[in-house]
Amino acid sequence: MNTIEQDTGTRTWQAAAHLAALLPIPFGSVIGPIVIWIMKRNCAPVVAQAKEAVSFQISAQIYCFLILLGCAIACAYVRHFGFAVIAFIIVWRIGWTVVVVTAAVAASVGREFRYPFAIRFVK
Repeated sequence: MNTIEQDTGTRTWQAAAHLAALLPIPFGSVIGPIVIWIMKRNCAPVVAQAKEAVSFQISAQIYCFLILLGCAIACAYVRHFGFAVIAFIIVWRIGWTVVVVTAAVAASVGREFRYPFAIRFVK
């Protein structure tokens, strides 16, 4: 995480690119950062953080889908496995929210944030 000297407006938009993933609409976690990216396409630091946010959100959705698919298959063979699936969804959502907020806080103080386990789809 590199600290970069930036003005307050730039840091605010960087934090917004991460927090936009919390939009409570279908695919809002991807659409939010893309909207910020498009709006601030001429500001390189904001674009970099928005790309990072988009890549992480796509990665997180893929991981969640694969794990839930595995849980669904396990539910077919193991009785009362539904509780584990519900517990997983709750833990996943809490962890995802913590990582997104951590990224926003890092961006708001001017640090570049790299999400853990993110596949860099957007370069």
